Amino acid sequence: MPVLLYHHLEPGADGSNGAIISTEEFAAQMAWLKANGFTTITTAQLLAWLEDGEPLPDRPVMVTFDDGYRSNYLHAYPVLQQHGFSGVIFMVTGLAGQKVGRLEYLTWEDMHAMTASGVIEIQAHSHDGHRNIDGQPALVHWSEEEILADWQLLSEALAAAELPPATAYAYPFGAHDQECIDALRKAGVKLGFTVHHGHVTQDHDPLRLNRLVVYPGTDECAFARLVTGRAACE
Repeated sequence: MPVLLYHHLEPGADGSNGAIISTEEFAAQMAWLKANGFTTITTAQLLAWLEDGEPLPDRPVMVTFDDGYRSNYLHAYPVLQQHGFSGVIFMVTGLAGQKVGRLEYLTWEDMHAMTASGVIEIQAHSHDGHRNIDGQPALVHWSEEEILADWQLLSEALAAAELPPATAYAYPFGAHDQECIDALRKAGVKLGFTVHHGHVTQDHDPLRLNRLVVYPGTDECAFARLVTGRAACE
């Protein structure tokens, strides 16, 4: 099954930044999924399928967003609502409510509104691990104790905002190693998402799941091919 990965959305984005797609492209892609009979699933459904063989709906897809930009609330959330879809935002909780350069991050109020609607899950992208330390991604550089300490801060931040505890983790920059996986498993993380390209199959390690990055300029034919894994247009 496909797990799609988005980051920041921006009206009229010109495609010059690979992590920013236009709101128009996103809306068209969600409309294509709806028109072609896809059903979005939650992390709980994915876990039950991987661990217990629980059936998924026909044509399942998961829509994910990394980092927690406020554009997810302003632009993605209404489109998902329109189509009766759900999504998962992997939040850097230490950046909640902040503005870095021209990029704004979700506020706790935004997150609370989206989760209360049942449309969006807030999951983990570290508390303060979306950075490099001595030339290495933090999650790979940190010891087990530091990873667990960061997880504790993330968990406390979600609890203080009265949001559900996180059970899924998207590795910042996709970087992870065995020590990182062991630490997060010890913390109670059930699903781990990489940026390795590919679909998720039932024999996947739940803490090493593939995703499909959606880049700007992905037209309908390319999007259909990305989602289905086969040529969809001439």
